[in-house]
Amino acid sequence: MADKPPTVSIGMAVYNEARFVRQGLDSLLAQEFCDFELIISDNASEDATAEICRDYASRDHRIRYYRNERNLGAVENFNYVFKLSLGEYFMWANGHTVWSPEFISSCVQVLQQDPSIMLCYPQTAWTNAQGEVLRVSPVGLDTRDCPPVPRFNLVIWKFSFAYCDPFYGLMRSAALRQVIPLRVISGADVLLVARLSLLGALAQIPRPLLYYRVKWDAETPNETRRRVLKALDPRRHSYWLVYLRTVYECFRTVKWAPVDYVLKALLMASLAVWLSERLIRRWIRLSEVS
Repeated sequence: MADKPPTVSIGMAVYNEARFVRQGLDSLLAQEFCDFELIISDNASEDATAEICRDYASRDHRIRYYRNERNLGAVENFNYVFKLSLGEYFMWANGHTVWSPEFISSCVQVLQQDPSIMLCYPQTAWTNAQGEVLRVSPVGLDTRDCPPVPRFNLVIWKFSFAYCDPFYGLMRSAALRQVIPLRVISGADVLLVARLSLLGALAQIPRPLLYYRVKWDAETPNETRRRVLKALDPRRHSYWLVYLRTVYECFRTVKWAPVDYVLKALLMASLAVWLSERLIRRWIRLSEVS
């Protein structure tokens, strides 16, 4: 008889994470909920990430380690780990985050109690390189009492300004298969969560269970932006090509949305304003970096 698939799949996409990845792996292996698989895809790291991950995989049968021959970019690597997953629920992970021991168990409990919830996520504590908390994401970004279009609008506006915390929550794999793959677009994480919100509710656990490292030592804001942009797409597509792809994906979202034509028109209006806002914000960021 074939082995039963794990309840939860964790897809960890890593690139040059040797400095912090041990902390992240230790926190995942210390979860109260043990029925999970951990899929690590190494995006051709040039540091000791490979050796560290192979060592952990040799000591825990729940870990599967893969290494890409070349850097595919973060977006394709995130798609890859989900493609390899087997669990009923799925969550993305990276190599510079730490999870509280009750993270998975708390999210699984919420999803199992209410089948109308597509994604469950906790508050996020944003930390520096030393793990010191810089701020905590707000309470109340929960869409359980909202119909589809208001849910969608809440995601693209409020979540996008909160670094899209739900993207690192626990999702129903069946629902996620309907809205991926991720694309190399502006706000790919926000748009993916927004699509999920058209299928069902998003639930927030009102306490910080995830510690996401955003500031590395003496890095300036401009250095952080350059590092993140390089990790997202090593091929360095022009911004205008990325923006045109974003527009196209927004049209596809409206066409796909499981709502009537009146609500589709409202979605298109919301996305048109969102696209304009992202263009203006991007223009400002480019002027700051240059």
